[in-house]
Amino acid sequence: MIRFTALPVLLVACLAVPVPVRAAAPDKEPDNDAIYVLTKHFLATMGTHRGDKNANALREFIDPNYLKQHKLTDADLAAPIAPVWGIDTYEIADDRRTVLCFVETKTGTDAVVKEAILLRLSVHEGKVYLLPAKAPDAKTGSFTLWILRKRTPQVK
Repeated sequence: MIRFTALPVLLVACLAVPVPVRAAAPDKEPDNDAIYVLTKHFLATMGTHRGDKNANALREFIDPNYLKQHKLTDADLAAPIAPVWGIDTYEIADDRRTVLCFVETKTGTDAVVKEAILLRLSVHEGKVYLLPAKAPDAKTGSFTLWILRKRTPQVK
């Protein structure tokens, strides 16, 4: 029997463990659950860290091969963070490596804006990661985590 005094400690321990993001097998395409978990967790983390000066909180979502190739394994990450306030839906492309996310963001005027964010995925050692489309900028070291981010037309 769990004592009620131990319950808060158990909850903190459960929340501190990173969410496992996996593919069906190392040599197969990611399954819907793996894509769902990565996408929702990434978007929610961006919403939580939207005011951060660097994107280090998003490191766990980026393909380790990309980080290694561009010597970003131990460096501060310079990437824009979308101010996500709500997640509407997402669509998985037929290639199972591209996801179109529809989210709500807030601008400086606190107006809610609908946006589409297009993500590219990769599988590394059986886990699903984001794969940035371009190498970091040579001067600033900045890169974007998505392929495309656009405001969606507002229907009246």
